Amino acid sequence: MWQNPEYRQRQAEGQRRSWRNPVSVMNRLLAANRRPNKLERNLANLLDEHFPQFKYNGNFELGISLGGLIPDFVNVNGQKEVIELFGDYYHSPEVTNNDWRRSELGKVMAYSSVGYHCLVIWEHDLNSKSKDEIISAISKFTKTRR
Repeated sequence: MWQNPEYRQRQAEGQRRSWRNPVSVMNRLLAANRRPNKLERNLANLLDEHFPQFKYNGNFELGISLGGLIPDFVNVNGQKEVIELFGDYYHSPEVTNNDWRRSELGKVMAYSSVGYHCLVIWEHDLNSKSKDEIISAISKFTKTRR
């Protein structure tokens, strides 16, 4: 059946629709028992200390889905801002198969299409830059919208 292009297209559309349904997303993530990884915990600790308005949502803990995407961190103080943490391996072109929607620009555009501003922080930046440089970048991101 998978060789039939019409069947594949129907299946793909069904998958896209289900990711837009918050109840379906919540059930999938609860079943997967998704928890923040070490990088996400490190960034969450930094955000809790300096930017408490950003809360972790990567496991759909806050129930926020935007345009079928689940942002890693969301501003809960009414500002339409999200922060995505990109791992070097899982967001590399080899793994994403150069799918533009999974790229940095694709994520920014997807969130922008639903009225949100997005800051992408890469794993190598989080590991190589000082804490003050990361704080400065996030601060600059949040202040440009006020």
